[in-house]
Amino acid sequence: MTALDRPRNTFSTARWYRILAVLVFALGGAIVPVIGWLVGLVMVWLSPVWTRREKWWATGVAPIVTIVVFIVAVILHGAGVDEAPLAVVVAVVPIVANLVVSVGLWRGTGVIVPPEEPERR
Repeated sequence: MTALDRPRNTFSTARWYRILAVLVFALGGAIVPVIGWLVGLVMVWLSPVWTRREKWWATGVAPIVTIVVFIVAVILHGAGVDEAPLAVVVAVVPIVANLVVSVGLWRGTGVIVPPEEPERR
C-alpha cells in the first residue's frame, strides 16, 4: 500500500467534524439565518466523507424549496389568501426540507451505521 492508497486522516474525516458539520448545516440557518447554513454547507463540501451527489443535494434542496415556496406564496397572496398562514409556510417548509437533507447527510457519516470494512484477503 502506497501513501496515495491510504485514506487521508484529516480533521474533515474525523467523527467530531462530521457530527459538527451536519449539526451546523441543520441548525446554523435557524441560529444565524443564511450565514449559518452557508457555514454548514462549506463544512460539508470540505469533507471527503460525503459523495459529490450528496453535496449537490445539500447545496440545492433548501434554496430550491425556498424559492418554490416563496413563488407559490406570492401567487396565493395575489389570489387573496391570508398572509399569516403563508408566512408560516414560507418560514417552516425550507427548514423542514433542510432537516430532511441533514438526516440524509447524518446517515452518510457512518455515525449511525458505520461503513462496512472491505474484506481483507
